[in-house]
Amino acid sequence: MVEVRKLVSDMILKGVVKVVKQKPVCVSPLGLVEKVLPDGTKKYRLVWDASRHVNLFVQVPHVRLAHLDKALEVRRV
Repeated sequence: MVEVRKLVSDMILKGVVKVVKQKPVCVSPLGLVEKVLPDGTKKYRLVWDASRHVNLFVQVPHVRLAHLDKALEVRRV
């Protein structure tokens, strides 16, 4: 898609991302979100999907709030 290539090229030029010669260990897909502005023009935004690889390594602690007092304790921390 032309829009994706342009957005990625812009990020390379700005130094946000870089091209590497090695084969990556982890690759997460990019999605493209289109927004139509009030004047009818379109604006595109890349969305990084971490759900396939990165989220597998994120540890989310289980929290059970049986009472409001416990919720207040969690908020203070």
